Amino acid sequence: MNTNKPKNIQQYIKYHKKSKSGLNMIFNVLLVYNKARDAYFNEHLNNEDVNDFIGYLNSLNNNIKLIILKNVSGIFEFITLYNSNTHLYIKSGKPITDKQVGIFLGFQCPGLDKDGPLNPRIMINYEIYQLNVKMKIINELIAEVCPENQPINIIEQNCINKSKLFTNILKEYGYGCKYNIRIDDGHEIRYKNLKDMNIKYINKNVDEYINDFLNYYIINHNSFMKTKTYKLLTKQDKRDKDILIIASIYKTVIIDDIFREYYDVIGKHLNLGNESEEMAACLPLVEYDKKFWVLGLGD
Repeated sequence: MNTNKPKNIQQYIKYHKKSKSGLNMIFNVLLVYNKARDAYFNEHLNNEDVNDFIGYLNSLNNNIKLIILKNVSGIFEFITLYNSNTHLYIKSGKPITDKQVGIFLGFQCPGLDKDGPLNPRIMINYEIYQLNVKMKIINELIAEVCPENQPINIIEQNCINKSKLFTNILKEYGYGCKYNIRIDDGHEIRYKNLKDMNIKYINKNVDEYINDFLNYYIINHNSFMKTKTYKLLTKQDKRDKDILIIASIYKTVIIDDIFREYYDVIGKHLNLGNESEEMAACLPLVEYDKKFWVLGLGD
């Protein structure tokens, strides 16, 4: 933290406003602190910022204490309120499963998303918006998924209840929570339409392709916008050759997920929610993109 240390929650929100992951941490920790969530999964964050905010909240009330828990493998790190049950649950000495993580985080369909993003599934997003600013979305709060065959009416009612609960807590600070639900086609369908050069589908779903590249390839939006992949993907009158090269890149970086390990390693040293540090992490991948187009490696 810098020398101008925040002195209240509003100042903490303002301090982290330029960092997506920092702001995500602030709002989620507030929900845990107010018992609206059992836990928050801490990922790709500067631990100094996390510890500072937890320390501030813990100083407000001697009866409510936040702690950071790591499971035995050290892979999962949670911020939760201290109680013996959750403490034992994480420290039990047994490997924690994806289903247990989902239950602990309060997800609707823990352990049911067997195929991951490859095939169609229901996407649920909770987002933070500023009250009295025409529903201006400022940050994603929670993202979860359910299999496509789950009853959408039950999922939606749970989303309504949860977003109301979150808003009741966050409105004190001038923010609310909304949800959206959509069916995602999945990577395999989007890849097939690239290979088939289905221009109509590609143009209609260009935002989904962009999100895939941002999640698996060049994670900083400003960095990705500078690449040839982005420029040709967003061009309406695409050439067949360009589409096939984009298809090849899509398979390499998204279907095969070749940069997962790179981001796992780099995330331990950089705050990937910070704009400048994200751009630094993406520099080698922007160069990779240039080389891919020079070689013209279409499928």
